[in-house]
Amino acid sequence: MAHPYYPPDLQLNNYVPNSLSTNTLLAWVTATVVIWFTTMYLISGTAVHMKPGKDRLIFCWFSLCALTHCCFEVYWVYFNKTVASRTDFLAELWREYAHSDSRYLVSDPLVLTLEIMTVTIIGPLCVLAMVALYRNSPSRHLYQLIISVFHIFSCSLYYILDSFKGFSSCDPHPIYFWVYFVGFNSPWIIVGVISPMI
Repeated sequence: MAHPYYPPDLQLNNYVPNSLSTNTLLAWVTATVVIWFTTMYLISGTAVHMKPGKDRLIFCWFSLCALTHCCFEVYWVYFNKTVASRTDFLAELWREYAHSDSRYLVSDPLVLTLEIMTVTIIGPLCVLAMVALYRNSPSRHLYQLIISVFHIFSCSLYYILDSFKGFSSCDPHPIYFWVYFVGFNSPWIIVGVISPMI
């Protein structure tokens, strides 16, 4: 069956097109992130030492990382071989994101390795960083450093290795390349650089 992914000759077994529109999927993601971030910001305010500002924002960042790594990416690791043919909501989200990187539809070994490391090591460390931040434990700095270094390393590797192939797994449309591929991944590098300094 024909598919909208790059490269056009990519072989996708049992590919099923999304039934939900891009706008619907993005609306759900936006609503989830806003509700999650707001809830975590309010929760962080119950810690006596956390004043509005950087610590609460860092707490929210690590909570968002924990949600992403321990839920959304766990789904992909578990279903990576069948995400192109599944019909559930998370599969549709992954197929939407795959416009920016079709490696997620073919169980690419590099992507699978990075995601396994992320869900088994970094996701739980994000939860520990949240607890340490909430309790004002000095260990928060160690967690922030480890998580930040890993995020910088894995995102850099993710970008660099695809660049060697001329970003052939990414739809060249500016939305898919600049918003999805660059925009959705670059916060892990940017915050990764800034976070340990705070």
